[in-house]
Amino acid sequence: MPLMRKNGYAKYKEDARRKEDSFCVFFYCIKSRKEEHE
Repeated sequence: MPLMRKNGYAKYKEDARRKEDSFCVFFYCIKSRKEEHE
């Protein structure tokens, strides 16, 4: 695998993980907010 492509893939994986993390945090916020209302 060419180095440039490898770096691009690593960056893609990093971005995907960051999006996943922020989605989890967002989901957790909604979940905890719902629990407060109940």
